Amino acid sequence: SGKYFVLKAYGDSMNGAGIEEDDLVIVRQQEYAEYGQIVVAIDENYENTLKRYLYDKRLNRPYLHPQNPDYDDLYLDEIRIQGVAVKIIKNIK
Repeated sequence: SGKYFVLKAYGDSMNGAGIEEDDLVIVRQQEYAEYGQIVVAIDENYENTLKRYLYDKRLNRPYLHPQNPDYDDLYLDEIRIQGVAVKIIKNIK
């Protein structure tokens, strides 16, 4: 139940989670998430970003983790969650 929206994946930052460029991600619209979930959040440039929501115990703060070793974790002053990914629709290759 709830409201949902579709986000078209851009880039390769979530390839390790099986989300590739041009995949369609079904997102449940909500402003909260549990640590470990893949979320759509607003980054420091006010753009949507799709990342795993985690917590850094050493720094005592949440962060956004891309699942591609070529990218750095995002530690933002404020993480504004727009929703949680629930399904992926892929193109047949």
